Amino acid sequence: MKAMDTPEAKPAEAEESYDAWFRRKVQEALDIAESPDAVWIPHEEVERDWAAQRAEILSLMQPKRAK
Repeated sequence: MKAMDTPEAKPAEAEESYDAWFRRKVQEALDIAESPDAVWIPHEEVERDWAAQRAEILSLMQPKRAK
């Protein structure tokens, strides 16, 4: 995946240049999403992963009990 770039324009050209840049970025994203080799992760899998990460972080935040 390539990094997002930002438009480079002079202030007078900024609005038109930004519109062209934005439309290009949207089309690039659509092309990637519609690609036959696009990888889609099911929502349920993402939710499980984040729940596990949250639980781990919360467990690290709990005060340690003295033995």
